[in-house]
Amino acid sequence: RHWCSALIAEHQCRLRAAREHLHSSARTLWQAAESGTHDLAHIAALFGAAHHAMAQGRAAVSAAYAAAGATSLYTSSPLERAHRDMHAMAAHVIAQPMWLEDTGRVELGQKPSNPLYSI
Repeated sequence: RHWCSALIAEHQCRLRAAREHLHSSARTLWQAAESGTHDLAHIAALFGAAHHAMAQGRAAVSAAYAAAGATSLYTSSPLERAHRDMHAMAAHVIAQPMWLEDTGRVELGQKPSNPLYSI
């Protein structure tokens, strides 16, 4: 049982760090936009933070789902819904790798290939 507590603690720390990074990146972009100084680097930072938060959320839900064993398979389990919702969210257009690819391009000093990236 101690491994389960450690698993929860580990993922909780990862989620908190990812949440803080996401909020910090959003706050920085918002402040830059308000002052008229935002650029693609600010947008890339937010996209990167959002994808990181999504990955950490997915890992936490998957770990909890696996740790619960067969009980997580049933609709009476909150983990079943969280697992299903996580897969639905990951299929959404904003979670697709193309956005992270453009984030990498911007980080390397290139222009994003998707014209919607900087809107």
